[in-house]
Amino acid sequence: MIKRRLGFAGILLAGLILVLYLTGGGKIFGRLGVSRCEKLWKESEEVMVEGEVYQKTRKEEKLILYLKKIQIREMGNGKAVADERLLVYLDEKGNGPEIGQRILVKGNVGFFDPAANPGNFDQKNYYKQQNIQAVLWKGKVLEKQVKKTFFREKLWQFRNRTADEICREMGKHRGGILCAVLLGDSFYTEEKVKELYRVAGIGHLLAISGLHISFFGNGLYRGLRKTGFSILQAGVVGSLLLGSYVVMTGMSVSALRAFTMFLIRMGAELTGREYDGLTALGIAEIGLLLTNPLRLFTAGFQLSFAAVLGIYLIGSENKKGRFSDSVRMAVRLWFFLLPVTLWHYYETCLYAPAWNLLVIPMASVLLLCGSAGMAVMLIPCGAGDIMQSALWKITECILLFYEKGSGLLLELPGARWIPGRPRLWQIACYYGVLLFYLWRKRKEKKEGRQTGKQVVRQLVTAGILLILLGIPKWKRGQMELTMLDVGQGDCFFFRDGNGKNYLIDGGSSSVDAAGRYRLEPFLKFRGVKRLDYVWVTHGDVDHLNAVEELLERRKYGVEIQYLIFPEQKYWDERLIKLCNLAEEAGTKVRVMEMDTIFLSGKLKMRCLWPGEGEPSENGNENSLVLHLQYGKITMLFTGDLENTGEELLAERIKNLRKKGELPACYDLLKVGHHGSRNATGEELLEVIRPRAAFCSSGKENRYGHPHAETLERLAKWGVSLYNTKDRGAVSMYTDGREYGIQSP
Repeated sequence: MIKRRLGFAGILLAGLILVLYLTGGGKIFGRLGVSRCEKLWKESEEVMVEGEVYQKTRKEEKLILYLKKIQIREMGNGKAVADERLLVYLDEKGNGPEIGQRILVKGNVGFFDPAANPGNFDQKNYYKQQNIQAVLWKGKVLEKQVKKTFFREKLWQFRNRTADEICREMGKHRGGILCAVLLGDSFYTEEKVKELYRVAGIGHLLAISGLHISFFGNGLYRGLRKTGFSILQAGVVGSLLLGSYVVMTGMSVSALRAFTMFLIRMGAELTGREYDGLTALGIAEIGLLLTNPLRLFTAGFQLSFAAVLGIYLIGSENKKGRFSDSVRMAVRLWFFLLPVTLWHYYETCLYAPAWNLLVIPMASVLLLCGSAGMAVMLIPCGAGDIMQSALWKITECILLFYEKGSGLLLELPGARWIPGRPRLWQIACYYGVLLFYLWRKRKEKKEGRQTGKQVVRQLVTAGILLILLGIPKWKRGQMELTMLDVGQGDCFFFRDGNGKNYLIDGGSSSVDAAGRYRLEPFLKFRGVKRLDYVWVTHGDVDHLNAVEELLERRKYGVEIQYLIFPEQKYWDERLIKLCNLAEEAGTKVRVMEMDTIFLSGKLKMRCLWPGEGEPSENGNENSLVLHLQYGKITMLFTGDLENTGEELLAERIKNLRKKGELPACYDLLKVGHHGSRNATGEELLEVIRPRAAFCSSGKENRYGHPHAETLERLAKWGVSLYNTKDRGAVSMYTDGREYGIQSP
C-alpha cells in the first residue's frame, strides 16, 4: 500500500481537477473562457500573426501549422497574446516552415464552433482544451526565421517520406492503413476504414498506443541486450530510440503514458528495484495532468489509463497463460472500459472481446512485418526486394483479414449495441457493482473459500451491469421533441411516451454530410438505433439529404423502418430517387394522404395538406403539413408551405375547427420555409394563434432567413420564437398536459 502512494496521488489529482472543472469551469481553467484572440479579432478578419511552429500535419492536400507563443502584428509592432495557440491552414503544398521555426503568417480569422446538437463533436471545447483559440484560413507565410535543422522537423519529414513510399509500394488503400498503424499518419487512411475499425472495436490499432510502445520498446531492449549491450547501454539507447518514435508519431496521450511507464520500468531494472505498474501509471498520470489538466476529459486519456488500470485490477489472477484466462481477461476488460466507451462513442460492438482475441496477437506480427518491410524499403539500390515483397504480402494478408473480418462481424445479429451516453449516476452505480464483485472475488480467493457458482455469479453480475447502462433514455408517458441545428435546413426528432422514434425531414443546404455529423451522432447519443417512422414533407435537398445519408450508412449508423411521403402525384425526381434508395436499403415506403391519421398511444398525427386540386409547379406548395397532438398539446409542422398554399391551409383549418376536429389554437408552430417572408403569413397566424414557434435556419445563410417581416408578424401575435440560428438545438418536453422548452 505504501509503495503505491503515487498511484493514489494520481487518483486524487484527477478527482481534484474534476471538482474544479465542475465548480469553476472557464473561471478556473482560463483557456476555456473567452480568449484574447476572440476579444481582439472578428470572424473572417484578415490578420498578421507571428508565432513558433510546434507541430504540423497534412490533411486533404493541405498543410496545417500549429503555432504557439504568438504575437499579433499591428502597424509594424508586435502585440503578445498570452500563451494562446493557433491553427493555420496553408494553401501551399510541400513541407512548409520547419517545426521550431518562428514565422510571420497572414490569413483570415475563424473561430471554432461548439456542438451544434447534443452528442455532436464539440470542436470549440476540443481545441480550447489544447489552448488553440482560433484558426487562420488561406494562410500565407510572409517571413521565416533563418532556417535551422530541427530534430522534430527531420522526424516529421522522415515520417512523410516513409508514408509516401509505403503507399507507393502497397497502394493507398492498404498502405494508408499501415501508415496509421506504424507511423500514426492517417493522411492516406480512408474514412470508411477508420469507421469500420472503430465500430468493430479495433480502432485502437489505428492510433499509436501502449500496444505499439510495448512492442517496439521491449523489442529494442531485448534486441540490444542480445547483441552485447549492457543493461545500462540497452536501456539508454532503447529509450532514446523509442522516445524519437513517440515524437515522430505525434506524442499522443496513450503513447506518452506508455513511454513514461517504459522509462520507469527501465529505471527499476537498472537500479535493481521492483517495478510496480500502478505506481508507474500514477506517475504518468500526474505528469500528463500537471502539464495540461484538461487532458483528463479527453477520450484518449480516459481509455488509455482505464485500460491499464483495468489490466492491473482484473488481470492479477491470470498468470497461467492459458487461452481460457485470455478470454476471461478480454471480456472483463471490455466490461471495465464499457462506460468510458459509451460516454464518448454512444455505442459498442458486443463481439469486440472475441474479435480482439484474434486481432491483437496478429497485431504483433503486423508490426514486426510492417516495420521490417519499412526498414528493407529504405535500403538503397533495391537490395532485399524479395524479402520486402514477402513482408508486404504478409502485412496485406493481415490487413485484409482485419477488414473482411470486421465487415462480417458487423453483419452478425446484435453486433452493434447503441444505448447512448450513460448518465453519471449510471456510471457510478456500474463501477460500484463491478468493484464490489472484484473485491468479493479476491476476498474469497484470499480466504481459500471455494464457490461452485462462479459462472452463475459472473453471468448475473454481467447482466446487472448491462441493464444499468441499457436503461432507456426516455421517460414513459413523456414526449420529447427536438429541433436539430442542421444549418440551413429542417430536421425534427421526436420520441413518444412508449419509446418509439420519429423524424420529420432531415436535410441541409449549408452543412456538408449533415446526416453523418449532425443527425446520426445526436440519435446515437439519445440511444436510438432505429427510427420507426420518418416523414419527408417534400423533395427539397435541405429537407431530405440527411435522410439519404442515413439510408446509405445504415451499416454503421441508424436504421429507418418506414419512410412516409406525400401522395405519389406530388413526388418530384428527388423523392423518386429517395424512394428507390429506401427500397434498396430495406426500408418500407408509405404515402400519407390528406386526413390520414396516424396513432401511437397518446400521439396523434394527421395530414392536413396537400390534397386539394392539382400539384403546384412550386414544390414548396406541395409540402406535407402535419398536425401533431400529444394528449392536449398540439403542434403544426408546415414544411416549406407558403403563399397560396398557406392561405388554402388556413381556410381548411377554419373548416375543420368548426367541426371540432382541430384546436382553437396551437401550442407550437414550425415556422414555414425557414422564416421566409412568403410563409407564416398574417392569415395563418390569426387562425392558429401559436404560443411558441420553432424556426430552423442557418447562421449567415445567403437567403437572410428568417426575414424581418416574418419576425415582426410573430412578435405582433406574441409568439415566443426559438431559432437554431441563434440558439442551436431546441427541445420541448410534454406529458400531454403541460410542456416545457429547453434551449442553450
